Amino acid sequence: MIKKTEQVVQEKWVPSFQFEEHYDRPFTALKKPVSESKGVLISTGGFYPRGASPFQDNYGLGDPSLPGDCHPGGSA
Repeated sequence: MIKKTEQVVQEKWVPSFQFEEHYDRPFTALKKPVSESKGVLISTGGFYPRGASPFQDNYGLGDPSLPGDCHPGGSA
């Protein structure tokens, strides 16, 4: 499936496109216990809370609910 997707992307949009392959994961040991640590999950999966409306991409301009300085071209 990956090779087929890669082939379609190459044929339709970017001839030089190649998926990156990683066979190991980067690892950094925690400097404090998990109970004292904070973490974040960043995803392009389009998750939303049960009962909420699915996210609308605002024509590729991102999430309109974010502050202006989070948008491309926003004041930072």
